[in-house]
Amino acid sequence: MTMTQRLDINPYGRVTEPATLVIERLLPGPASRIWRYLTEGDMRRQWLADGAMEEKAGAPFELVWRNDELTDPPGNRPEGFGEEMRMKSRVLEVTSEVQKRRRNAALLSFARRNGQGVRALKSVLALPPIGPRQEELIGSRRRGTMHLLLLGATGLVGSHVLDQALADPRVTAVTAPTRRPLPQRPGLTAPIVDFEALPQDPSIWAVDAVICALGTTIKTAGSRERFHRVDHDYPLEIARLAKAHGARSFVLNSAKGADVKSLFFYSRVKGETERDVVALGFDSCVIVRPGLIDGPRPEPRPMEQGARKVLGLLKPILPPTLRPNPPEAIARAMLEAAIVAPRGVTVIPSQDML
Repeated sequence: MTMTQRLDINPYGRVTEPATLVIERLLPGPASRIWRYLTEGDMRRQWLADGAMEEKAGAPFELVWRNDELTDPPGNRPEGFGEEMRMKSRVLEVTSEVQKRRRNAALLSFARRNGQGVRALKSVLALPPIGPRQEELIGSRRRGTMHLLLLGATGLVGSHVLDQALADPRVTAVTAPTRRPLPQRPGLTAPIVDFEALPQDPSIWAVDAVICALGTTIKTAGSRERFHRVDHDYPLEIARLAKAHGARSFVLNSAKGADVKSLFFYSRVKGETERDVVALGFDSCVIVRPGLIDGPRPEPRPMEQGARKVLGLLKPILPPTLRPNPPEAIARAMLEAAIVAPRGVTVIPSQDML
């Protein structure tokens, strides 16, 4: 069987003319994000090859194929292929992310060179020219609309975030993975997921921003280990998935007093979650630290209920730092933070959510 015959039957590649192979991939997310799937190694490796690349004509770089990662399921590479393949290359041409697409589909081209410096192979990473519908979507995104991933949508704060997000014209879609079904609502996608075995489906994780309102208690979780799993591991695993699929902002509902050095286990876990999410390097990371949340919980919390009653009576004379936080105010702060996406790390204290 010749190379052409083999490639003609491959749904992932086709020979269009002698010595020209076209490989097409459907990449998740809006056009404004796809550029990163071409130039950033950790995102490009999901569909082609890893390797840091400077977006500058003439810059050298190396592509790294990890063949075990490119099969579904992973680890089933074709016979005769090694675990890894490397190719030294050089950028030939770079055009802008969106503007140049209106006149030319080619965004990025590079060449492999042999030892004598002669071009051996030219490759072009391209996006199709922008059409009217794509123009509409890009214009909409520039006006502030967004796709939001919401974690903890069935909880006290998360349910308020969901209501506010679906009512906000700046939010085009909300994906809210849950363990139990949510009622169908316009603009909402609510896949049922097992948080112990998160799906890799890009349609879930390819979003603009993440709001995490996941949380439990040691009593509800059953042990300190399970509490740490829910309040630390779940948010961190999902944050990694979302960032790998292009999310640029993350908003975390933490707690007043969160500190990795705290003597209290609850506050220490909250501090660890903050630290580890920040370390992922989102363009925008907002930490929300409410105090006592003033609202009915899905599960009974007697001590919290008693404290809420006492603080409610003392509210007129309490300083803002000690007042309970209404869940709708926390939700409003989180949603606004996700939409505005201030650069760097921002902490919103409890007194700013009254």
